[in-house]
Amino acid sequence: KCGITDELTIARADIDSTITYVLGGAKAAKKLMMEETFLLVQGEYQPSGKAVYSYGAKGLQHATYYQKKPQFADLQLTMRHDYQYSGNNVVRINRIDSAEKLFGYTSFDYNPQGTRVTNIREVSPGGETGAAVAYEAGAVVSIDYYFSNGQSMQYEMQFRGGNRVQDNARTSRGGSESGSYKYDTNINPYAHMNMPNLFLSNLS
Repeated sequence: KCGITDELTIARADIDSTITYVLGGAKAAKKLMMEETFLLVQGEYQPSGKAVYSYGAKGLQHATYYQKKPQFADLQLTMRHDYQYSGNNVVRINRIDSAEKLFGYTSFDYNPQGTRVTNIREVSPGGETGAAVAYEAGAVVSIDYYFSNGQSMQYEMQFRGGNRVQDNARTSRGGSESGSYKYDTNINPYAHMNMPNLFLSNLS
């Protein structure tokens, strides 16, 4: 299923019935290259969007996005995400519009070991968002968000086996929502792309 071949040669005289012989192997995760979305229009599926991913030595370098616009027959370039690294960690994602102008970014700080995101800052034309990330006992990740309009939000995720199974959010205005999640046996390609975002939604 994984396309991995492993061999172990044992002479007949060396076979021991009390030993369990284990064969295994490892291979790099496949890299997602493109996503396409379609809309059903009058009984036919029409392209509505596309994302193209390109990689460098450290990982994902660019994510280029296209969308369908009514005045054009073909999908149009809308923006590109450029990934910047410190070591193997993504420290900033610049958002570039179709005119090659920077219109926003998301930056990430990490713990001293470089293994976990601790702070996030997102800047967009609509304002700025800051987030402080805490890792608690019981595989719980808690994020406090602060928005430039003076509002705030607390978001908590519960993980099991590396997957998010529950989450809940509470805003400073009294709103709240929660969710629970189940998984099949397939692999989320985003989890292997080193593709962090404001809500750390690609962790599982």
